[in-house]
Parts: sequence; C-alpha cells; structure tokens
Amino acid sequence: MAETLIYWPRMNMLNTGTLTAVTLDALADQIGVVMYAPEDCTITNVQWIQTSFLGVPGTLRIGLQSVSTTTGVATGTWLASGNGYVDKTTYATGDNGIYQTATLGTSVTLSRGECFAVVLDPLSGTWNSTNSVTIGYQISQYEVISATPYFLANNSKVNTARQCNFMARSSTKAYGDPLESVKDWLIDNDVSGQNAAGGVKFMIPNTVCSTYQVAGIRIFMDAVNASTFTISLYEGTNRTVMQTIAIDTDQMGTNSTIAGYHTLYFDDSTLDALTAGTTYRLMIEATSTDSAGTLRLSDVGNTTNMTALVPSTHTCHWTEWDGSSYVDYDDVFPNIQLIITDITPPSGGGGAYPIFGGMVVK
Repeated sequence: MAETLIYWPRMNMLNTGTLTAVTLDALADQIGVVMYAPEDCTITNVQWIQTSFLGVPGTLRIGLQSVSTTTGVATGTWLASGNGYVDKTTYATGDNGIYQTATLGTSVTLSRGECFAVVLDPLSGTWNSTNSVTIGYQISQYEVISATPYFLANNSKVNTARQCNFMARSSTKAYGDPLESVKDWLIDNDVSGQNAAGGVKFMIPNTVCSTYQVAGIRIFMDAVNASTFTISLYEGTNRTVMQTIAIDTDQMGTNSTIAGYHTLYFDDSTLDALTAGTTYRLMIEATSTDSAGTLRLSDVGNTTNMTALVPSTHTCHWTEWDGSSYVDYDDVFPNIQLIITDITPPSGGGGAYPIFGGMVVK
C-alpha cells in the first residue's frame, strides 16, 4: 500500500439528529450563522429548519448580511444592494422538522473566502410568548465538531463549537452542513421490512484521477459485541465480490456497545485497481444471527443539499440490496468515509492532481 491515504468524502460527523433550538418571540430577537464562501458563487436561496411555531407570528425577514471584521457579528446590512432577502409571513405545522427554503429577492454574488451571515430577523407584526417561531440551529452532539460556521443569537456569538445546519445555495450547489434528520439502519439480516445489505454507492470522475484503490473505510456505528458482519466491494449493479473483509465486533472496542468512528481495512493483497468514472458499491451485511450494530445515516433533505458534502461531479450516497436489485437513496448521506490510496493521474496528464475533500495529492 502506498503511504499516502486519502479520506473521502468530507464526513458529516454526528451521532444523533437532535437539534438545539432557539425561539424567536420578540422583535428584538434574531438568529444567524456566519460562514465563508468556499468558491465564487451566486446565492439564490437559503434553507433552515423550523422545529415549531405558536399562534400567528409576524413577518420574518430571511437573507444574507455582511459580517463585521471587528465583532464577527452580522452588520445589519443586507447584501445584493440591500435586498438580498425575502419576507416570510405564513407558517404551517406541515413545515415543522424539515428544511424551509427562502428564495432571495435578489441573488447575492460572493467571492471565494468572503465572510457572510445567513440571518433570520423578526421584522414586524406580533412576536411574543404565544406568537413565535422555534428554529433548530445545530447538532447537539460532539462539542468540537465545527467551530466555523458559528452561530449568532440576538446578534451575539454563541459560545459553542457544533455543526450548524443552515444552508446557502446557488442554483446548482449547496454550502454548509446539511442535516434534516438521522436515520438508523441495523446491521442485521433478520429485521422485518429492512433490506439485508446496505452501504455507499460512489463514483469518482475521470477528471480527478485515472485509477485508485479503496484500502478500507471509516464508519460511524454503534457496534455490538459478539457478532460479525462483512464489508464487500462491488462494481455497478452486479453482485460479484471484488474485495471483502469479515469483521468480528469483539475486535472493535472495549464496551458491550461501542458508539463512534471505526477504521477498518481490507487485506492489502486483495485491493483492486478501480477506474475513475465507474460506479461502485461498498456494502455491509450481517453474517451472525445477532445484530452487529447500528449505522447512522444523514437525511440531508434533498439532492441539492448533498452537494455541500460531495461535489456534484461525484456520487456518494446510501444504497441497499433488497435481494434482487439495488435501491438508491440520493438524498441520504451514509456516515462512511472511503480510505483511498494508489491514485494515478487522470488520462492526458497535463499536471492535473486529484482533489478529494479539499485535499490535493501529488
């Protein structure tokens, strides 16, 4: 195995989808998330999660503001010549717990590295303890997941380092850390209504590299001792095993149930040279009568939000084998990270280097 290992894609680190929430119940209230633009982009809409509301709240203005370089909070200046926002005036119980989309009155053009804030600001009407909106703003597990983006409450920094789930989106791509809900999937071959095998469907385009190998995975799961499962690699829609490894959960940790990230490797001598531009599936399946554990899957709300985690030219999403065919879920992100090695340059050369998850490898 080559010394350089690439971990791809960027992991959406979480254990639970429980969101910490804040309630807007006064005109003076305001919430926001400060982030940096990762590339030149034109933002057309933003997304957030309404967890609940009471009564008949007033008008909520939602959009993008500039950020002070001295205080690090939103300046109150709406971007795009002052109207990079939209006013929300109606609320529905059917919108609770899912991403809400606010299409800006005027699109906002950002440059790579530009700091901006997604802001929700009660503008007018009735806002009080019986007429309010509660917004879910961060994942409440694992304190040091993410320090930037950071959260603002009433235009003051919140002392936290957690993953904010607000989204800024162009017409084709999302920016932020999407999470609408968490799904549990049991590694168990005897669960009613559940497919026996699940895993990640992935494709790396041939503009990134020519060939590569998958040496193993990092996976978030609650492993249960005294059980076994396999990890197997397949090409396309077939069921011919390319490489596989059997895992005994007794070797995965010290407790009876070991929750967290596990790093697992294939036998180095069995690694296949995979072809960029070709679709593969890495599947997990229980081989004992007892459940081997529980996987955490992130429902990101829609396929556009998936581009915040995986470039649109790549494929990386949850897939299951139902016994006769594969079933794909392209708006669900598995907490599975590929360990990639032995990367060869793309055809044609020209000095191009493969890029994985923001890391450049020569």
